[in-house]
Amino acid sequence: MPALDIPYDDYRSSHQGKGEDYHNRFAGSSHRALIWRIEQRILKGVLRRHFPRPDQIRHLDFACGTGRILQLLEGDVGSSTGVDIAQSMLEVAGQGLENTRLICADITRSDELDDERFDLITAFRFFPNAEPALRDEAMAKLKTFLAPGGLLVFNNHLRAGSLRHRRFLAKDRKGVLKSKRRLHVMSDQEVADLIEHHGLRVVESHHLGLLPVKKEQKPLRMSSLMLGFERLAARSRLLAPLAGLKIHVVRV
Repeated sequence: MPALDIPYDDYRSSHQGKGEDYHNRFAGSSHRALIWRIEQRILKGVLRRHFPRPDQIRHLDFACGTGRILQLLEGDVGSSTGVDIAQSMLEVAGQGLENTRLICADITRSDELDDERFDLITAFRFFPNAEPALRDEAMAKLKTFLAPGGLLVFNNHLRAGSLRHRRFLAKDRKGVLKSKRRLHVMSDQEVADLIEHHGLRVVESHHLGLLPVKKEQKPLRMSSLMLGFERLAARSRLLAPLAGLKIHVVRV
């Protein structure tokens, strides 16, 4: 299903001044917390499968925000670096980290980190939010940061064709969709084109987040059953096209 031509905001400025409010909104969503539990298992699995000595990994978390990925992996890797364009987000991230270097920079427009290489780069909740030109600039830069044999792990949390996306399209056709922003998506083809354009190849991919939730901030009923269902759905190839999120693991 192709993505609609929805105008993008300037993602370089969208999170300036945000921090505690963003972190609390994310932490307060029971649905996001459920999905995050599955994402954690996937990330830990990538470390186990691809790095015999995780304690020697040089890890970079791009667009690290308030540090969720960094907090998960900081204790497993040899060195940990987070970079984000918003100082306000990094201030919150620093409160939950002990041995991570935090850098405020737009690495697509500066030479920050140009002399460094990383074995693992993560980039979550960035690419589908970013405008296409920024996606391209970011991917080009991240590729230069990869050490030989290194991995880039990123997610598409706004996946075109998912049940969530289809629900919003149906509401839009009925004229009851409150915000066109909900139609912002990134298709599997767009992801594939981005990967191929930069000479990367897919090592593995994972789909998750099948069930659409009307209000993310509302407490989930039967959350343990939903978690069990989502874990089963994450292993089903038949349900894969309808999943709301996809994690891609790529390398040169």
